Amino acid sequence: MQNTTRADSSEERFITLENVTLRVRDRHILTSTCWEIESNQNWAVLGPNGSGKSTLMRALIGDAPVVRGTIMRHHPMAQPDYIGYVSFELHQQLIAGERAYDEARYFSGKLNTHLTVRQLIKSARKKNKLSNKTPVNKILSIFGIEHLMDRSVRFLSTGEIRKILITRAVMQSQSLLILDEPFEGLDMHGRKRLKSSINSLMKTGVQVMLATHRLEHILPTISHIICLKDCRVFCKGPRAHILTSKNLDRLYGNKAMDTVTSQSFLPSDCIKRPTIIKIKNTTVRYGNLTVFKNLNWTVRKGENWAVVGPNGSGKTTLLQLITADHPQAYANEIYLFGRRRGSGESIWDIKQHMGLVSSEFQINYCKSIRVFEVVLSGFFDSVGLYQHTSSSQRNTARKWIERLNLSHLQDKRYDLLSYGERRMVLLARAVVKSPKLFILDEPCQGLDPVNRQLILELINDICSKTPTQLLYVTHHLTEMPSCIKHVFDLSRFSQA
Repeated sequence: MQNTTRADSSEERFITLENVTLRVRDRHILTSTCWEIESNQNWAVLGPNGSGKSTLMRALIGDAPVVRGTIMRHHPMAQPDYIGYVSFELHQQLIAGERAYDEARYFSGKLNTHLTVRQLIKSARKKNKLSNKTPVNKILSIFGIEHLMDRSVRFLSTGEIRKILITRAVMQSQSLLILDEPFEGLDMHGRKRLKSSINSLMKTGVQVMLATHRLEHILPTISHIICLKDCRVFCKGPRAHILTSKNLDRLYGNKAMDTVTSQSFLPSDCIKRPTIIKIKNTTVRYGNLTVFKNLNWTVRKGENWAVVGPNGSGKTTLLQLITADHPQAYANEIYLFGRRRGSGESIWDIKQHMGLVSSEFQINYCKSIRVFEVVLSGFFDSVGLYQHTSSSQRNTARKWIERLNLSHLQDKRYDLLSYGERRMVLLARAVVKSPKLFILDEPCQGLDPVNRQLILELINDICSKTPTQLLYVTHHLTEMPSCIKHVFDLSRFSQA
């Protein structure tokens, strides 16, 4: 195995993978992969969940072991230190690293010394002084994050953190940007602005490698496509040759390419059903930052709601108030299932009625246990499985695993799966106990077209044919399940 730099006489060649085989923990994938990346090419990487897209991207930054073959870097700026990189895993590492410092902060008495956006951006600038001479303020302006610079990273929304990581990657390199699902977690305005920013960067000579599950995110300036399937290169070449209906049907399947049409939203009726959630004049603040002010909202039995709003409007905070994961719930007037928060109930009394999937929860669920055990843990609302299970519970878990096409994964270690595969497993975990309230915060994030379609159909089945109610957060209005008839727009209450 070699990972070399060459002063190649050809100005066209940038990075070459020659018969490369990669290792992901205990298995080899992408066997004998050959891929030539030239200096004037921008690539998109497509493929189903678990096909190896993120591993291939990590190989380019030197973060995936090469067990056979050679990665040749034909230009000094093709070295890993000069490549900007953004991914779900990087987001997870950032949050996990911050939490690891919490205990040290507590014992030192420095409880307010969280990492700020300014410090994070500055660290990228220090790491690489050669590759990017663009003024900092110009880059901040391109991505619209000037107002976030003195905020703590810990208190940013998922979409805001994604913007920060992309900005940091640009600070690190204006030679090659590797962006693994960069648009996920961004609102419509954020996606539009990011697309424009990336297009502008590519026009200045910055190369981009874009891994995505959404065809609409393939920018016009992407010139080439590489497709992976079953951890092998399925096809690769110029965009026009690869993005054909025949290739996409073979890659994902006919059904996956069907368009999911948006539904019209019906106004709330005036029938007085029992109240499931009631939030009265609620305000959430972090120091001088007000997330939302005087928020009022009522969810009645039988209603399925979507929660929408731009990044930073408080969608995740609102869900945390409901799921008993936010301490400011006790300072406000909030009722769940007819009982006021803080009236003697435990956190487990609340969670037993709910099934939850969110990016934050996925970051926190990092256990080296079998997929089957992860799904079973949904019966107990635990991170990990610490209790004996009944034969009835095991049979129910198997049925949901089969329903979500996860049978081939049930005996594999959860932490060895791809991001999208882990998301599917957590969805099975959330529904296994038939919760009264199904809370989904961007459930389709990181899913390929097949799994997105499967999940939307599943949500509709559950919420149309069972007593389970839905709270659904999304930035993609075309992915709104048809069972949703009510929309709560948080932008009216946001103070950010």
